[in-house]
Amino acid sequence: MPTILLDLFGTSNIGIFGFATDKYAVIRKDIGENVRTKLSETLKVEIVLTDIGQSFLVGVLATGNSNGVIIPEFATETEIKILKENLDVEVGVVPGLLTCLGNNVLCNDKCSIIHPDFTKEAEKVIKETLKVEVIRGKIGNQPIVGSLGVVTNKGALVSPDISEEQIKTYQEALKVPVNTGTTNAGNYYLKSGLIANSNGAVAGGKTTGPELVRIEETLSL
Repeated sequence: MPTILLDLFGTSNIGIFGFATDKYAVIRKDIGENVRTKLSETLKVEIVLTDIGQSFLVGVLATGNSNGVIIPEFATETEIKILKENLDVEVGVVPGLLTCLGNNVLCNDKCSIIHPDFTKEAEKVIKETLKVEVIRGKIGNQPIVGSLGVVTNKGALVSPDISEEQIKTYQEALKVPVNTGTTNAGNYYLKSGLIANSNGAVAGGKTTGPELVRIEETLSL
């Protein structure tokens, strides 16, 4: 199955614990071996286990694509070492007050859409690490673009709050179809309920049948 339902640590908000790209996935360090195997088999990539800034909110604090991982300044030296030793990609430390990079950056291997308030220095690190075009934007009126969508190299599923103009802009930038949907029975904050790449998707356990259909159709799974 390209898509599975899964709860982690008693919650369907699985996306707060990690993220996936077509090359790797990064998940909080204390998941069990059975869960790690299930994630790896579904996403068909290596699973790297670590916390970020000594926090298990890996999917909130970090994100990346096939070229790199971006992490906040308070990530520890040990965590940076784990990422560098286990991933054959750039590891970029993004400066500034917008530390929840997973919530504030929406990216694939073609483009990175970022919170409008990132500094120019932060934008430069994001661009150089991920090796993609960077554009500032919102979904609807909200700047937390990373929390309101999940994008792969096949498609982007975003909050129904997005405007038609934003859909057109992001389709051109990300170079994938952009569609609207929800996870976990109506949650507009899609990131919290979905970990996905071009190979498969893991959705929170409360995600409904119609939501799963939308996920699979949009992400071409």
